[in-house]
Amino acid sequence: MANDSLPIHSVMPGRCYRRDTPDSRHLATFHQIEGLVVDRGITFADLAGVIETFTRAYFGPDIESRLRPGYFPFTEPSAEFEVTCTICRAKAVERVPTPVGSSSADAAVLDPAVLAAVGIDGEE
Repeated sequence: MANDSLPIHSVMPGRCYRRDTPDSRHLATFHQIEGLVVDRGITFADLAGVIETFTRAYFGPDIESRLRPGYFPFTEPSAEFEVTCTICRAKAVERVPTPVGSSSADAAVLDPAVLAAVGIDGEE
């Protein structure tokens, strides 16, 4: 795949499974949405804007999100994003313990080496 095949936009929703002991915040099955955008001039600020836009459109205008640093293989930089609890409306930044609590997810920029493996100049 060459840089002339850009941009690449993809959204992949699906059911996921994990080996976890179920508790009030985790089950063995969960649903996940992955998005991928590969293009010239895309920045982490674009990612943050997409997350905020999605959060408010999907959950409502009173639900907020925030990014905090994180580490995930194959991505750099990496972050986790948290959203206001959609049940009790407690903000993630308040760290209010509730039976459900706020949710978090991963957000990151692909490591340039991952893009290079498929023939895309990740430094560009």
